[in-house]
Amino acid sequence: MATVKGPKKQKEAVAKGAKKVMDKAQSMADNAWKELNNRVEDVGVTTKQRSAGAAVTLIKLQRSAFNGTLNLLAQVQKRGDTLLKERVEEASWMPAEGKEIIKEWNRTLNDGRVEFQKTVDKSYDLLRVLFERVEKKNQILAKQRVAKSSGAAKAASGAPKQAPVKRKPAAKKSAAKKKVPSVM
Repeated sequence: MATVKGPKKQKEAVAKGAKKVMDKAQSMADNAWKELNNRVEDVGVTTKQRSAGAAVTLIKLQRSAFNGTLNLLAQVQKRGDTLLKERVEEASWMPAEGKEIIKEWNRTLNDGRVEFQKTVDKSYDLLRVLFERVEKKNQILAKQRVAKSSGAAKAASGAPKQAPVKRKPAAKKSAAKKKVPSVM
């Protein structure tokens, strides 16, 4: 700071210097606030993207568990049907109408299980498509944010970033051979 004569001029010079410092501090605080907001938004987008990916994975896991359970249930049901048919055929005391009712029940149970499996499979497919679409949308938003923030960083710096200087590898040092005194 230049030397200024007189107390009034000194006060003005100090006030100008303090104003510059305050303006610089305010500018730094504003930039820090903007950067913090950008990072929070980036974290939000990343979290949504990861959540959607985790949901897709969980849907696939639940679907495979459900299909395994339903297949096991189908095997038990088929075995039960076979045993029931054998016992009904052996039962001479049961009238033909009763045997037909039992066959109809078995057919209805099998059809119900098959329809239930189709409905659940369709629901899993719809959920998977939904979350995959959300995941893609979040990926696009993340790319846009990166492009936007890198463009803003270039504009803020004013000059294009220079590539780091590559250094030449250090020359190899040759080890001096030591002369070993001969014993003889």
